[in-house]
Amino acid sequence: MTPLPPSENAPLSRRGLSPRGVALPILALLAIELVLGAVLDALVNLPMGASVTAVLTSQPVLDLHIVVAVLLIGLSGHAMATSRREPTRRPLLAALLTLLSALVASAGGWEFVFNGQNPASADVMTIGFVGVLVGAILLRIWGSRDRARVVAPTASSM
Repeated sequence: MTPLPPSENAPLSRRGLSPRGVALPILALLAIELVLGAVLDALVNLPMGASVTAVLTSQPVLDLHIVVAVLLIGLSGHAMATSRREPTRRPLLAALLTLLSALVASAGGWEFVFNGQNPASADVMTIGFVGVLVGAILLRIWGSRDRARVVAPTASSM
């Protein structure tokens, strides 16, 4: 029996998208997030002073908005992991900008929804959104097209 090539023998976590390729789903999710945010702003009245559970169970659009934000954070983390193996540090810096900006936007959103809908919190969300957008564009420009190269274990390393 012949062994499989290293790319087919690698764990699933190492066969994901390339750093450049992960930028596309991030950009798609950002577009969805923009539309959901506009719908929330125009059509949904968030209850003031309500509990977290009451707000989340009464607003399915907000729930979807939060799910997309969590997916953005996860994809940004994946971009960080795949960018670590790049020959230059530029993709890693772009992925770091994307991840930190997604966390900032999420923190601003949490503050906005559950602590009085302060306009400054909306500004924090906007800054985070723009940071994710810039980071994803830079990741698309600077990232390599190749998936992370995984070296097959040898008999001496086992």
